[in-house]
Amino acid sequence: MRNETEGKTNTNKTTRLTAMSDVAEHDEKISEAVEMATNAGDDAEAEAMFRTRIASHKAAARSAVKPSNQPGLADPLIGPSTANMTPGAIHTSAVVKFHSTQSVNLFRGRKGDPANNVRPIIGLARFARQVALVWSASSIDDPFADQVLLDIEEAYDAAKETLDAREKAMNDLLHGMEDFEVSIGASDAPVEFRLQFYSPWGFRGAMLLKQFDKIMRMALTAKHIGLFADNDWVSIVNNSARALRHMFAQVDGWISTGLKREDIRQKNKLARRAIASYDEAQGRRILLTPEVMSGLYRAKLSPVNRILEGYLSDVAQGTKIMSDIKLAADSLAQKHGATKPINVERKKGSK
Repeated sequence: MRNETEGKTNTNKTTRLTAMSDVAEHDEKISEAVEMATNAGDDAEAEAMFRTRIASHKAAARSAVKPSNQPGLADPLIGPSTANMTPGAIHTSAVVKFHSTQSVNLFRGRKGDPANNVRPIIGLARFARQVALVWSASSIDDPFADQVLLDIEEAYDAAKETLDAREKAMNDLLHGMEDFEVSIGASDAPVEFRLQFYSPWGFRGAMLLKQFDKIMRMALTAKHIGLFADNDWVSIVNNSARALRHMFAQVDGWISTGLKREDIRQKNKLARRAIASYDEAQGRRILLTPEVMSGLYRAKLSPVNRILEGYLSDVAQGTKIMSDIKLAADSLAQKHGATKPINVERKKGSK
């Protein structure tokens, strides 16, 4: 009986891994199609391909989840018509209003113009779209996607600290005058954007941009009533905007390769091709650290990764050798010039 149970478990695990492998094989083609449609100016087609890719990743992630109470497992007391009823997908959307031109520009981003030496700026719109792909790739064990999410989290924490300090300073300045009440300026026609993001990081970015918008309103008010000179205004705008742009820029450099940690451990053809793609890529260089490669260190806000959970569970049960993780991680670290050692025991069991 035990052998039969183990056989079924292994079969289910193989089926889930196969489903995720199939998704990974199509990732690169879909990514290319999205990029081609975007470059051709066909936003509708690009968006359709983007949604297709997100849906494929979600389907793969669902296939890795152990069923809890599917229709076929319902209590026999429930009739067939009721037992087979399932809710549709849950979609989350939001509406945000921006009062300042600076905030709207950071939402839209900027197209680059190499001929005039104008660099592109990644705005919230592109960040949210790209981080959704990174998020879904992380859920199917792409270690570079995990590294990007960790980089985003660190940049977010730094940006939040900067904006919190700016907002407090502006609030103290405007409301620190005795018997002099100042109302924060507001646009008579704010720009409204409807948000439908596929990753929590898209919404986190939106909330951070909304805080930036409030700071811009406070700074404009202070400038209008004479509390600021032009130099002070420029300093506040530039420093606050720089923190946001830095966070949004973390998605730059990630490449859809279908890579998984197991590929790197095996040093197979897919791993060699993926790493070569990163080495040859222009823009921000993503340094995959040993801790992230091991899977023992991930961003606090990251998706469930059933492949990684299964592997680490096998390691904990002694069916895999922990040193294999360290060997693969250190090998990759040497490839990318990282010198920080991995301490497996210290981070054992952490996510």
